[in-house]
Amino acid sequence: MESEVKEAVLPDGPAGGGSTRVLGYGSGIVFFLAGALLAIHETVWRQMETNLAAKAMFLFTGHTAYARPGFLIYLTNGRGIPVNAFLVTAECSVGYLVAGVLLISGILCLAKGLQLKRIVSAAVLASAVLLAFNVLRLGIIGLFVDHFGTSVGFPIAHTYLGTFITIISTIVAGVTYALVVLKIRRKEALRSAGRVDEG
Repeated sequence: MESEVKEAVLPDGPAGGGSTRVLGYGSGIVFFLAGALLAIHETVWRQMETNLAAKAMFLFTGHTAYARPGFLIYLTNGRGIPVNAFLVTAECSVGYLVAGVLLISGILCLAKGLQLKRIVSAAVLASAVLLAFNVLRLGIIGLFVDHFGTSVGFPIAHTYLGTFITIISTIVAGVTYALVVLKIRRKEALRSAGRVDEG
């Protein structure tokens, strides 16, 4: 029975009939193309992150902020006058990490026994986790720049706190992805083998 469970958990190719295999391969290609396009056009994603972080900056600094093309976030004082600014670089973006999530999802679409809806859900959730954490990261950078200035606040928040948050977000996104795709699948496999109580 153990070997049967392992065979159900460890995939080796798209399962099902011809239509299922076509759907799996087709979805894999879509994921591959999406990941490649995101990696190539990372600047589009980064500008979106810049705009989103600027809109959320009030939650961190208590003042409004606005974004401009070129990945710049301008911080304002209580009267709406720009007083500081910082640049969202490629290192400040999670665009390449999300591209990696899409490429991994493309590979898993070719695996046997993994439901496509699980892979899509995992990709969406992991990408959302990465994006949310990065908005938090940019907000903290904005907070430090607002209080300590660009020359002092940016290096501290970007190099130390930013790196820590990036590591944590990558771990959380990875665990989230694995739980959705693998752990839930294993529970289903064990249940089908009669080793998990329905209650």
